Amino acid sequence: MDKFFITKLFVYMMPNARKRTKYLVKHGVFSSVGNNFVFFPRKIPQDPKFIRFGNNVVVATEAMFVNHDIIHEMLNNLPQQIRGGDEYQKHWDYIDIKDNVFIGARTMIMPGVTIGPNVVVAAGSVVTKNFSDGVVIGGNPARVIGKLSDLLEKRKSDVIYQSLYKDEVAIEIWKHKLGGCDEVMS
Repeated sequence: MDKFFITKLFVYMMPNARKRTKYLVKHGVFSSVGNNFVFFPRKIPQDPKFIRFGNNVVVATEAMFVNHDIIHEMLNNLPQQIRGGDEYQKHWDYIDIKDNVFIGARTMIMPGVTIGPNVVVAAGSVVTKNFSDGVVIGGNPARVIGKLSDLLEKRKSDVIYQSLYKDEVAIEIWKHKLGGCDEVMS
């Protein structure tokens, strides 16, 4: 049985993202990984050696990294008069994630993309091109939707929740959402 298949299965079964990350780093699954790297997805990308992660990178659940396409399978079966007799090959490329990057849940990053330092990728984004320093990106295809500095300011208002336990945070959020109602949860 393929060793990489066993690794993928083993990682998929790990219930804890920190343990998964530690295993992936220890076994050199990716091309390179910086310090303070956290990988929440249970699925290892198909071609992890084509992916580099810098320092302080967090990858949220179900993020996908696509390092190659398979369109050649269709192109090579087109009628001769359409494809012109050419033989098409699989296209491979790297994905390079720089320092201080957050990649949101269910994001898809396509081949040949570099995400610069200090970037937040919103959940569900499809990243098809490079992005530089200090931006928040989102959408399909991803585009700049804000600045990291603005996001940092906005998140400072969430400080009240920092000292609470998860259940208390949920109650406080519902109270705020419902306009101060005390009978949120029983």
